This record gives sequence, C-alpha cells and structure tokens, in this order.
Amino acid sequence: MKAAFDCWSPTLEGLTPEEIKQGIYTMKPYLVHTTTADYAGLPRYKYDLNHTNYLRQESQMRAVPMPKGFLDYKTFIKTLKEIGYQGYIAY
Repeated sequence: MKAAFDCWSPTLEGLTPEEIKQGIYTMKPYLVHTTTADYAGLPRYKYDLNHTNYLRQESQMRAVPMPKGFLDYKTFIKTLKEIGYQGYIAY
C-alpha cells in the first residue's frame, strides 16, 4: 500500500511545520503523491444589538492562490527534496 501526504490538512489541524516535516520522514517509504492548496483566514464578525458593536467570531478558512496563504510550502517542498521524493505534486 502507498500513501498520499499533503501540507494543508495537517496545518489546518494545528500541526507545526516541524511536525509536518517529521511526518514526511515517517511516510517516506510509502509516499507516492501529494496535493497542494493554500489557505488564508477570513475574519468573521457578528453584530451585537446589546452593545451596538461587532463581536469577533472564529475565522473561516478560505482557499487562496499560492503563495497568498499561510502554509509553509518552503519547508514542505524542501523536505520532499531531502527524502528524494519522485512522485507527483497536484495543485
């Protein structure tokens, strides 16, 4: 069995670039595909009638063109090169 590994899912789950790098090293024997996508936080607010003000809510993630988002693809691609990755990178 082989595996696909991406940068954006673990990042959105809260993993650091270093943790993702370690994941790539762990998956090295199985890695045959990766997918890229970049994201930016879209701030959201809700109007509060009681205080005549806006209250911040949890940001929504929005896909944006690369490299307009916050994902660390420099480290991700560098690590793929370090392990000798020869598979595809889909965008």
